[in-house]
Amino acid sequence: MRVQRRKMVIWGPSQGNPHSPLFLEKMEDFPFPISDLMKLFFNIRDWLGKKSEFEILDQQFQIKKNNQEDVIEFWENIPYAQKSRSVLLLAQSIFRRYIKLPLLIIAKNIGRILLRQSPEWYEDFQDWNREIYLKCNYNGLQFSKTEFPKNWLIEGFQIKILYPFHLKPWHRSKLRLSDRDRKQQDDFDSCFLTVLGMETEYPFGPPRKTPSFFEPIFKDIDYKVEIRKFNFRIRRALKK
Repeated sequence: MRVQRRKMVIWGPSQGNPHSPLFLEKMEDFPFPISDLMKLFFNIRDWLGKKSEFEILDQQFQIKKNNQEDVIEFWENIPYAQKSRSVLLLAQSIFRRYIKLPLLIIAKNIGRILLRQSPEWYEDFQDWNREIYLKCNYNGLQFSKTEFPKNWLIEGFQIKILYPFHLKPWHRSKLRLSDRDRKQQDDFDSCFLTVLGMETEYPFGPPRKTPSFFEPIFKDIDYKVEIRKFNFRIRRALKK
């Protein structure tokens, strides 16, 4: 067996000190401290990682700045741009607050009644009443809930929405919510209103994606069970 083990070392037991590369720092004649080199390596790695994060933030800032400049340039090329935009923005806020959202709530609860489900008038209108509209200056700085900034019709203004209302297919009881779901439900949210009635993260920014009304419904439906029920109804109708 010793002949077959070609890499057998016979002088290992006679060594007095460890000779692995991990112990080179312990040798008296070794000039480079490995621990210091390892610390330097990890510091360089952390520094490069932070630099990449800074680059990502800088890239996001440049994209935001370019989007704002493009939209501002578009409005500057329109005659009476600020007056037109201010009137459209004010009209969109009134339409959203008193026409669009109440009609969505009414349509949803009528649909629940037709499907023999309990309506959620109180919960929906409570979320709708939570929505707050703030008048801001042209750069997005908050001014007031009721008063407009000075020369808002000529210089322009923004409308910021606190706790924007998003229609939900159903409201789960808070007793059934986990701590994580309850925290997500109570998270503060805000956006700016556009002249097209959409939401954006910052003034003159691109429209953001809003929560879908039908996505939770599609996730909650058990398609296999529904297909079986549908097939059973067809077969029963054909037999009749």
